[in-house]
Amino acid sequence: MGKLEEAIEYYHKAATIKIEKLGDNHPELIDVYKNMGLAYMGLKNYTPAVEFLDKSLDIAQEELGPHHSTVEEILQAKDGIKYASAE
Repeated sequence: MGKLEEAIEYYHKAATIKIEKLGDNHPELIDVYKNMGLAYMGLKNYTPAVEFLDKSLDIAQEELGPHHSTVEEILQAKDGIKYASAE
C-alpha cells in the first residue's frame, strides 16, 4: 500500500470518528474531506476526489462563508481536477 492509499485509510477513520462525535456537518470535517479529496486526486482517482471536495466545500461555505480562503483552496483543487481530467 502506498502512502496516499494509507493516508486515505486514515482520513476515512478520522471522518468516521468525527461524524460519530460531532455530526456529519461539523467544521472539523472540512480539512478531513479536503485532504481525502486531494489524496484521491494524487492517485488520479477523480470521482471520489470530487465527491470529497464537494463535501468539504458544502460545509466550508455554510460554516465559513463563501469568501473564506479555505473555500477558495477547495475550488482551486476542483479546477485542478477539471484540468487534469481533460488531458
